[in-house]
Amino acid sequence: MTLRDEAGTLVASESGYASLDVVRVGEVSPFTILFFSEVGDWSTYEVTVEASEANFLESYRDFEVISSSGTTGDFWAYEIVGEIRNTGSQDAEFVQILVILYNTDGQIIGTDFTYWDFDKVTAGGTSPFTILVSYTSEDDIDHYELLVEGSTVD
Repeated sequence: MTLRDEAGTLVASESGYASLDVVRVGEVSPFTILFFSEVGDWSTYEVTVEASEANFLESYRDFEVISSSGTTGDFWAYEIVGEIRNTGSQDAEFVQILVILYNTDGQIIGTDFTYWDFDKVTAGGTSPFTILVSYTSEDDIDHYELLVEGSTVD
């Protein structure tokens, strides 16, 4: 991501990665770009996306969000609790639950994630999850979307 001022002068530049391990054709993935030094005034931004064909196993996506709810947390700005189910025929590991936060205009205002608390999730199994969102303006959050992915157990 490149930030420029009104005259088109470069103000800052940083990079990051998509949150999903594999972004399939037609899919979207949240990402976060963190600027570690102070950024001056900027007026425009440019995002450059680079991709390559995945040369490893596809991520496992046979999951269903059974329930979820978001509230202002006690120690975090926003807390999402819920339950997911492995709807596939394979056990899964390294299960990641991603959240994309939206405001009332449908604009993305934040993203965060958590990993499953257990070593593996058996086929047909369910489990609770909690995402402690570090986004600090919970009043702006209108709704959110959850994405779930993992790997199959060998």
